[in-house]
Amino acid sequence: MTGISHSVGSCPMVAIDIAKLSHEVLIEFPDGKRKRMKVRNSREGFESFFEHLKPFPKVIAGLEPSGNYHRNFAHFLLEKSVDLKCISSIVAARTREALHNSWDKNDPKDAQVILYLLKHNLTQIYHDPYKERTIDVQELAGKHYQISQRRTEIRHSIINHYFAIYFPEAEKFWNPNRGEWFGRLMLHFPAPSFVQSLTEDEFLNQALPLLKGRPMKEVLLRDFYLVAKNSIGVPTSIDSEMVRLFKDDILEMQQLTERLKKIEERSHEYLCHRTDYKVLRSLPGIGPVIALNIIAEAGDLKRFKHEKQFLKFCGFDLSTSQSGQYRGYSQISKRGNRRLRSMFWQAAKTAVHMNTNSFQKKFSDYISKDPKNKDLRRKAYTATAIKMARVAYALVTKETYYRPLSMEVGQVE
Repeated sequence: MTGISHSVGSCPMVAIDIAKLSHEVLIEFPDGKRKRMKVRNSREGFESFFEHLKPFPKVIAGLEPSGNYHRNFAHFLLEKSVDLKCISSIVAARTREALHNSWDKNDPKDAQVILYLLKHNLTQIYHDPYKERTIDVQELAGKHYQISQRRTEIRHSIINHYFAIYFPEAEKFWNPNRGEWFGRLMLHFPAPSFVQSLTEDEFLNQALPLLKGRPMKEVLLRDFYLVAKNSIGVPTSIDSEMVRLFKDDILEMQQLTERLKKIEERSHEYLCHRTDYKVLRSLPGIGPVIALNIIAEAGDLKRFKHEKQFLKFCGFDLSTSQSGQYRGYSQISKRGNRRLRSMFWQAAKTAVHMNTNSFQKKFSDYISKDPKNKDLRRKAYTATAIKMARVAYALVTKETYYRPLSMEVGQVE
């Protein structure tokens, strides 16, 4: 390195605007001088950049996370013992507008905004998944989410296209609890014409083995046969392209379902020895998938010093609009982790339908004045989800199991 004469012990500040191929970097040295540079997303680019910072025992850097493109650079900086800070996207956007009085956005200007926030200590703690040993959990949760999304897309495509045109009556038989047997049935009878060519007894003889011990299966199949015989769907031949494409979608859904089961099994094997996983599983409404996602998104819950910090991280903190004599209603900010809020919401909706737990009691008390009020029920689910997050934080930090209502809380072995 040449041309650097700053005293050892001084602390430069580095603002990094993340991009895919190269990052915009703005360095402010202790004497006030600044250096702007582009750092290619490569080992050579990172090393060349860090040559300017080697004389300093301490370096503070800040970056605004962008997709996954910041992960490599952030890990490199942490390996170099750089004090790395995280910049909130919302804070950066509003600060940029306040400083420049313009909606104009470009990489050099973003780097200036990040440096301003860094100098005024308006930052957040950056947690590296590799360093915190949550990277495998995040990968499992991420893959599970991607496959679930793909399966949902195919399901909606089948309902809104194939069923809507060719077999509208079939949708009522397809709910999440009937996914496996219904898929097998539709592979053999993908359109009403496949059923209409058979008598009821012939149909039952072919279809009964496909349900594999399903209770009330004969009643279901007789109902299916009746609606197929009287379907208003557009007629289609047995050897049509629609039938081939429909079967392809059903087969893909079955394959995705099997992949989800394998990921869930691997996730349980990976997490079953962790205390936080066992504690989360003890809560009503929290199964393997929800526990996996909570750990993946929140990491170690003990890193939050107070439950209010965790609720704010989830976006469950209350926010109120007030001006002069006007004061609006308090509502959750939704400025935190969307996936975490979704997980606690799903857990709460499951828990309120279970007996002997405090979440069901809270929900019942909340809607007691008007049980049929849909808006009140929505608020009750939200309040129950917040309580679920609060209880989960308390139990994980204290390493205790959940016990229903009056039963004592048990210590984790």
